[in-house]
Amino acid sequence: MPDEELERFEKINLSEFAASRGYALDRRESSRNSAVMRHPNGDKIIIARNEASGDWMYFSARDDRDNGTIIDFVQHLDGVSLGRVRQILRSWLGSPHQLCMFVKDLEPVSRDRAAVVAVWERSKNCFSLPYLTNRGLGPDVLLHPRFSGRVRVYHLKDEDGEVLFYNNVAFPTMTRAGCAGLRSKTRDLPALLRAASRACGLATPCRPTGNLSLWKAALTP
Repeated sequence: MPDEELERFEKINLSEFAASRGYALDRRESSRNSAVMRHPNGDKIIIARNEASGDWMYFSARDDRDNGTIIDFVQHLDGVSLGRVRQILRSWLGSPHQLCMFVKDLEPVSRDRAAVVAVWERSKNCFSLPYLTNRGLGPDVLLHPRFSGRVRVYHLKDEDGEVLFYNNVAFPTMTRAGCAGLRSKTRDLPALLRAASRACGLATPCRPTGNLSLWKAALTP
């Protein structure tokens, strides 16, 4: 039987709640459908809204297993029981808040799309990788202003957090709303490899210079 109180909690603006816990919005990395927030202790989370339910959800950039709704966020942050979570969120709903550095709303996305953004945000910029250099994508390309920050590497982990593949290279498919999908050499989770049908553009936007595709050079054996 649905728990109406928990369902109501999941509609709380998680970005605003995170701001009350010391997280601040990173406007440069955020988009209209995802908010990247950082804590002074080094923690980083990606927040989105589920288009299927309207619930706010988050993904940790440090721990693949740390994700979910505001309920999971409070439990992970405070290490408390569900009963205590209810008390905390009831108090939150019943109190006025004067905060800044958060987003008031986000365009809802699928959970798969939000997971893609989370993987992209967890990834590190790639400046040199033998696999890519052998395919003509050396540091001269990866460090070029047009492509810097658009090729990244990440460690693919299983459900228990064990690393399956190190330095898995990822290329984003981009829309005006941000990262919409990833293409990767490793056969990853289907959701993480699914490219949005209208997504395009690996290079940083600038004046038209013609069409250029790097994916085949990078991903074809």
